[in-house]
Amino acid sequence: MSASTPTSTPTAVSSPLADLSSPTDLGSFTRREVWNANVNAGMPLEVLDRDITPTGLHYVLSHFDVPSASAPDSWRLCLTGPLFRSPLEINLRELKARPCRTLRVTLECAGNGRSFMHPHVRSQPWLDNGVSTAEWTGCSLADLLRDAKLDTERACELLFRGEDRGVLTFPRRHVAPYERSLPLAAAMNSDVLLVYSMNGSPLEPQHGAPVRLLVPGYYGMASVKWVREIRALDKPFLGLQMLAYRIFHEVPDPADLSGAIAKSHPCDEILVKALLKPPGYPLDLAQDRILPIGPEELGAHRVLLEGRAWVGAFTMERKVVRVEVSVDDGAHWADAVLEPASGRYAWVKWTFWWTPHELGKYSLSCRAHDNCGNTQPRSSQWNFCNVAVNEFRSCVVEVIPADPDAHT
Repeated sequence: MSASTPTSTPTAVSSPLADLSSPTDLGSFTRREVWNANVNAGMPLEVLDRDITPTGLHYVLSHFDVPSASAPDSWRLCLTGPLFRSPLEINLRELKARPCRTLRVTLECAGNGRSFMHPHVRSQPWLDNGVSTAEWTGCSLADLLRDAKLDTERACELLFRGEDRGVLTFPRRHVAPYERSLPLAAAMNSDVLLVYSMNGSPLEPQHGAPVRLLVPGYYGMASVKWVREIRALDKPFLGLQMLAYRIFHEVPDPADLSGAIAKSHPCDEILVKALLKPPGYPLDLAQDRILPIGPEELGAHRVLLEGRAWVGAFTMERKVVRVEVSVDDGAHWADAVLEPASGRYAWVKWTFWWTPHELGKYSLSCRAHDNCGNTQPRSSQWNFCNVAVNEFRSCVVEVIPADPDAHT
């Protein structure tokens, strides 16, 4: 697997972001990272053959504790602040009574692939499995904002606050909810929903029950879970959860954070990416795979390689137009077959028939291209928060002689 090469050699620094983003060595994980890996969960790559990820296998990323269970009847969403001419408070029954839509959406955590960057940050140590696809049902956010008579002349962003809370250290140590903002134009997009159903059932606690925001095409951190408050802002929000998901190509200088922000850019729409469903059988619990083939079948036995590819299509109709497969660690590439897309915001399936000609180890890779000319690089450019990582990865598969006496 390729490792990302930093543009400089960052080391741990004293920074307002350091609590979230202190670089650490690629080969060691802190207690915090182990904790995060245990309370969160990735999607098993073997379910990449499914159009819809089963709810129990959908990836989970929570920044703070899952809020205590409360009766759905007690839930309220408040649209508040002076930029709403008619502030609203709406309960779950009223929300469900509004016109609803169901969208098939691929969500990917912005930090997916973080562990392959060097140095990586002390956060959720994702490999490649922080991605999933589900069918989400809910009502239009824009319609609700119009009902609350949002002052679109003065508002520039909408701030969304979740019910989950934790201790932040920036700009001071304090307890605060998870909160992120969206630009006004994004919030008014008709495909941004307040959802209460996932794959045909009520949201489960880990996925934001009873209601979460859904911003299709954006990385998952924008889809605020357990949402309880929406506030209109007349200037950009620069809270910690906004800074933690920006692209800083240098270590931010704590003495000049505004300058660092000016040289950075937001992490928002999902970059083009493809993943391979690992073929064969797992070698213990490792990522490496074993593929038994009878010696007489070498050169004739076809192995189906398949996977999914996706790209964010929020502000424009970007789509995956090509997927390539390599069986020699990227030295040579051949086109896979793409199936028709099942929705603007959903991943697409690809397939490729591979015929191994000899025993031994193969390094299998896949890479996607979109209709804007973007493709996956071999190595993503390092950034301080290790987000928007879309380099193509390799899966090592060893072809071994099939045991005629083995039970398969």
